[in-house]
Formats: sequence, C-alpha cells, structure tokens
Amino acid sequence: MKNYLIPFALLLLTACNNAPEKKSTVPNDSGQVSNNARKGAIDNHAVINELLLSFNEIQDNLDKIKSKEKVLNLNFKDRELQLSNKDQIKADIEYIYDLLNKNRQTLLQMREKLNDSTLKINALENFIANISKQLGEKELEINSLKKQVRTLNLELHELNVNMVKVQKEANLKTKELNTAYCAIGTFEELKKEGVMNEKGGIVGIGTTKELNPNFVKGMFNAVDINETKKIDIAAKKIKLISFHPSDSYTLDDSKQLTIKKLIILDPVKFWSTSKYLVIQISI
Repeated sequence: MKNYLIPFALLLLTACNNAPEKKSTVPNDSGQVSNNARKGAIDNHAVINELLLSFNEIQDNLDKIKSKEKVLNLNFKDRELQLSNKDQIKADIEYIYDLLNKNRQTLLQMREKLNDSTLKINALENFIANISKQLGEKELEINSLKKQVRTLNLELHELNVNMVKVQKEANLKTKELNTAYCAIGTFEELKKEGVMNEKGGIVGIGTTKELNPNFVKGMFNAVDINETKKIDIAAKKIKLISFHPSDSYTLDDSKQLTIKKLIILDPVKFWSTSKYLVIQISI
C-alpha cells in the first residue's frame, strides 16, 4: 500500500487540473465565469487536500495493522506463546479491528467528498473501491482470528481445570506422604482395638505381647510428620511397640514426671521404618 502514495497524489493533482469548470448560469458574463472557475479550482484543491490527509490516515493505519499482524502470526505459530500471550493476542486483534473500522469510516467520508465535488475520476473511485475490498478481506481474517481466540479460551479453560485437578491430587498425595498415625493406650486397650495381641503361654503365663501385623486404623490418630516433633503422654510408664531407629528419637520418661514425652530428633529417619507409631502405657 505504501507504494500507492505517489501515484495517488499525482492522480489527485491531475484531477485538479482536468476538473470540469462549473458553467455560469448568467450568459455573456465573462467575469462571473472566471469567478466560478476560480471557485471551482479552490474547491477542488480543498477536496484534494482532504483526500490526501484521509489517504495518509488510512496508510498509517494499514502500517500499524501490518506490524500487529507480524506479532500475531508469531504467536499463532507457537502454541506455548498462544497460551502465555492470550490476553495480548485478544488486545492486538481488537486493536486491528478498531483500525479497520476507522479506515472504513475514512473511506466513506472520502466517497462523500468525491460525490460532493466536481472531481469525477473512475480510477480514483476504483482505487477507493480496491482499498474497501482489502479492508473487507482483513475483516474476514480478524473474524477468523477471533474464532481461534475463542477456541484458545476453551482449551485454556480445560487446561486450567486439568491443572487444578492435578494440583488437588498432588496436594492429597503430599498430605498422604506427610501423614503418620499414632496409637497410645494400655495393652488391654490396644488389644481390644486389634492393635496388639498375645501369643503362646499357658493360662497367661509365658505369653508374649506383640504388634498385630493385621491391625486396623480405628484407634490411630493422624499426625503431620513435618509438624509433630513432640508427643506428650500422661502415664507412669511408656514403651514403644512399633519399631523406629533408636537414634531418631529420645524418651523423657523419668519416674518423677507425670507427663512423659516422646521427642522426635529426626522425623525423616523416625518415620522411615513405619508410618504407624504404637505406644503402650501403664497408668
């Protein structure tokens, strides 16, 4: 379009020089004819100036559209760029659409000026018609881009939903990995809940008390591995039934203390052997 500027200006200047003069309605009045001719020439020059300004405005808008189209083409070639620049793409499309509307209005005004003037040049009218056709084609392209953006919005919405779902599942998994279970009670309480059982012996003599490998979680309380560093226990005596590395914890179970304490020194190591902590107490 930019190469059309000089031919267009020459076309207007030629139109000015060759424009038909308005005929005088007063016969044999050479002065009136001369005045009408001068007035017609002045009017044509004014129209030409306005048309040149309008053309420059259209040209400037077309240059801006071309620049934006280059950016849009890059964005639409790269799917990641589409997702990351979605809002900018929408803004660029709306910007182009506004420029097209401005050009359409300017062309309409140019047609009106031509119709109201003595300038009647088929080439000039064809030139305006050609620009109008190009603007129509651009508008179709913009509508196509808008459709692609709507599709992108749907895909992005689905992607966000999936990301929320994945994040939720990840949070649940993280919570599960960071959750341990603790059961505290007398042997009788733990046995009743199926956490411990007795083996061997005769009439209660020589029996061994051990952790039931098939225990259920009914008596266990969930604890956060990252937050639980100390467990207070109200008892005369405490004993760990579940196995945990001895150097990963310490017991503050002096006889003088009513409240015993299990202090976890190394949470990762402490819970590495079992996520289930079983403490037998004597009241």
